[in-house]
Amino acid sequence: MRLRTIAASVGAAMIVAATPILAMPPRLSPGMTVMDTSGGQVGSIESVTADNAVIATGAHKVAVPVTSFGMGPNGPVIAMTKGELDNAAATAAANAAAALRAQMLPGVAIFGSQGANLGTIKAVDGDYLVLATAAGDARLPLAAIASGQKGLTVNMTAVELNAAISPTS
Repeated sequence: MRLRTIAASVGAAMIVAATPILAMPPRLSPGMTVMDTSGGQVGSIESVTADNAVIATGAHKVAVPVTSFGMGPNGPVIAMTKGELDNAAATAAANAAAALRAQMLPGVAIFGSQGANLGTIKAVDGDYLVLATAAGDARLPLAAIASGQKGLTVNMTAVELNAAISPTS
């Protein structure tokens, strides 16, 4: 009987040992240096939330899920090199800019920072768009346009835009 008890205990221990333990993300804090799996420096952690850590690479600031980090002998590790992370960030930024630019079509409304409809796009000309408003046309740089809750937005109120309008020619 004793042999069976020992065998059962060893068998149970082997099952427990073979069961993977869910890995918890490492404790991350601002200022920590992030390395890649080959030991190369990727950047440093700028900020941390419950879900993401922002890595500053020098060229970009990239939010990376905390579940993507492991802990190595020299601190946090991710499975991307600095170059790979920078390339991914640049590609994502270019794709987002292209998607935003694709929304800038004649007739599309532009909203102000307080949610008011400022006018509609009359034309897109190079790096600017012409916004038709009740007070007249305004040329706005495309770089000033963002995507917001209601659609395309500019960080101005209607009062600020009306004060800044000058005739386009």
